[in-house]
Amino acid sequence: MSAKLLSAATFVVGLLVSAAVSVALWPASTSVSDAPVAIAVPPELADLQAELKLLQSENRMLLAMVKAGMSGDISGHIQAFSAKAEGKPQSPPVAEPEPLPLDPTTAEISESKQRAVNAASLIERLQRADKLLQQQALAEGWATDQRLVLERQNLWEQARRQLPEAQYLQATFAAQRPNVLYIEGSNDAGQASEPLKYGDTLLSIDGQRLFTRSQYNHYLASLPAQPIVTLEVQRQGQRMQLTLNDPKRNLRLYADSVAAIR
Repeated sequence: MSAKLLSAATFVVGLLVSAAVSVALWPASTSVSDAPVAIAVPPELADLQAELKLLQSENRMLLAMVKAGMSGDISGHIQAFSAKAEGKPQSPPVAEPEPLPLDPTTAEISESKQRAVNAASLIERLQRADKLLQQQALAEGWATDQRLVLERQNLWEQARRQLPEAQYLQATFAAQRPNVLYIEGSNDAGQASEPLKYGDTLLSIDGQRLFTRSQYNHYLASLPAQPIVTLEVQRQGQRMQLTLNDPKRNLRLYADSVAAIR
């Protein structure tokens, strides 16, 4: 195969040298036309050129097969062999670099940052929607109606469902929305297992986390008559659970807006 390639290359070089000598000996006085001149390629030269291209193609395919076999890339070896069998040149496959393992700490930080960005975006949209809702109520004359109260409750209920508690408190505090319930007092008839004190923070009833009076009333409406409930309250940073009879009659609350529960 190499002898054939060398012979073909030698013949082509000889023809090129002959053509160059002929051009150099061309009479200077001879006028040259600007029109393109068609040069007929001898059949022998055309055959040699085609054979030369075929030999070069075979060499490339053989080189691809060797490289694939030496690197242990069986798939690449098969692809190169199949291309040779079909007479189609195939470039050697390029192995994709393996992804570097991600540090778990870095992954947690990235995920935490993404959650913070998503929460901030949601809060911004809700605050903008809240302001537009109030402007609409003023323009249409229902700013003092119960409708505005309900509309704003529904709007911020979305935030409660989608945001972590800490971010929900910060967002509603910025919007001057009530977001925490405090104990104002309780009747002795309630017979709480632990005395409730004014200013205790009500966190949940029967495990149901509550932030607003409307949520509190909605939950009580779902209970049977004179129920016994379990309250979770926080007092001076300490959480405690206690039971109370019929909170609708025996528990008094007030609401406030805070940035965080202390």
